[in-house]
Amino acid sequence: MNIENIVFIDSTLSEAKAKEILPNAIYLPAIKAGDILKILFLKPKNILIIDGLFNQTASVKHKEILLALKCGINIFGASSMGALRAAELWPYGMIGHGLIYKSYKTHKITGDDEVAISFLNHKDKTVPLINIRFTLKEAVKQSLITFRDANKIINCLRKTPYYERTLETTEEILKPYNLAEWFRNNYIDQKKNDAIDLLKNFEQLSINPAIENLEIENIFLYKLYREVSSKPFEKIYSWLPEKTKKILTLEKQQNLLTTDFAKLLNLVYDASNFDSVSIETFLKEIKVIINQQPEDRPKKHLSAYYGQPESSQNIIKIASLYSYFISLISSQKVSIQQDAQKQCLNYIRRKFNLTTKEDVKTWLTQNNISSELQNFLEYITIYYMAIEEGNAHYLNIRVKSFDIYWLEQAIAILQ
Repeated sequence: MNIENIVFIDSTLSEAKAKEILPNAIYLPAIKAGDILKILFLKPKNILIIDGLFNQTASVKHKEILLALKCGINIFGASSMGALRAAELWPYGMIGHGLIYKSYKTHKITGDDEVAISFLNHKDKTVPLINIRFTLKEAVKQSLITFRDANKIINCLRKTPYYERTLETTEEILKPYNLAEWFRNNYIDQKKNDAIDLLKNFEQLSINPAIENLEIENIFLYKLYREVSSKPFEKIYSWLPEKTKKILTLEKQQNLLTTDFAKLLNLVYDASNFDSVSIETFLKEIKVIINQQPEDRPKKHLSAYYGQPESSQNIIKIASLYSYFISLISSQKVSIQQDAQKQCLNYIRRKFNLTTKEDVKTWLTQNNISSELQNFLEYITIYYMAIEEGNAHYLNIRVKSFDIYWLEQAIAILQ
């Protein structure tokens, strides 16, 4: 797939307006943690970050931006989250643009809340402080207020949480300065201006070479990549492969089995000695493995874990792949700690609503594992820790490649 540009944009500028300026791009909503890792398989030439989430979910991580830079992708930032991250990462190759970026880079402003907004009633949004700054700067330039008064207004607004900085609140503060009506009529949306300017001019900006030999990879990055590369996108995009689009229409349990199979497939690839072969050759080998009938134990244990019949084709395939995975890590002589087993059992109790000891006994009996609870826990806890918790680092398995969308590969194998 030949992807030139990917743009993360949301509240600053409408997608329709952005497409008028830069039609040759994929547009995604405000960026969050894991989003860059998730699109590395597209191998874009340029990533433009404008809007990003930071309060309701984890923000885009510095490490994933650095990883993309290391992969040779140009990353630009402006206006909002893009300006913030560019001001922090320009020494490492990220390219910032616009007046807001320059304000952060030169430490004229420092707070994240300068560019933050909040939606009211899912429609109206608060006023970002940075836009108020630029509007007041114009008021000072026109001698409508003094520089000192402008600072007083800004300091007053800084004491107001960003999610309460509405147009009405701002105008109340401006009334003593006879500036409320002027502000409404002359409001400068600098965030929007910077976003438009980046979309128009990013191809003319100088590229900063990424720093070589920079230590980027760590346990957290591995865990985040394995999680996001095994999950579907939030919506069905036209550029997604047809089979990948279908997962959003699958029944919940089927969706879960597919994403978990994707995580396991990733771990098998990382734990195996397939370094010298193509991903296509690896997948052919996996198809042979999962078409073999697994032993009774993995099939029975995973059937109980998912609450699915042993005859389910996906359970059989996951059991076959998990058996192969266990054989790959057997030389490590993994020791399953009691705390991990207890955590796994508590997860199962919550999952199947087993509130009493009697509930647990009944569940064990129904799944024909009453006499082998300890064996079940020892076997399934590795699966739980690696797949559900994403803690494969205790198995000493590092990520070999960050540019594979494992959910796509899993769907291709399972369907």
